Amino acid sequence: AANCLQKAIEIYTDMGRFTMAAKHHQSIAEMYESEAVDLERAVHHYEQAADYFRGEESISSANKCLLKVAQYAAQLENYDKAIQIYEQ
Repeated sequence: AANCLQKAIEIYTDMGRFTMAAKHHQSIAEMYESEAVDLERAVHHYEQAADYFRGEESISSANKCLLKVAQYAAQLENYDKAIQIYEQ
């Protein structure tokens, strides 16, 4: 499922539809998060989603994604990254 969403993300970004791309990144992150298999990948996709949401002026959605990034960064013992996000 993640591969299909990744292809959809590529199409949406090519079309300039970054909000849809962000939502798909968020969906992929939630899949990795729910399985608790690969939190690093979840962090990556939440970061991508936050970047796209920010670019589309969707600040509250971006902040929700960034909070997830900070939470999992702390769990992965990447404390500097977590602190930097929480201080924003």
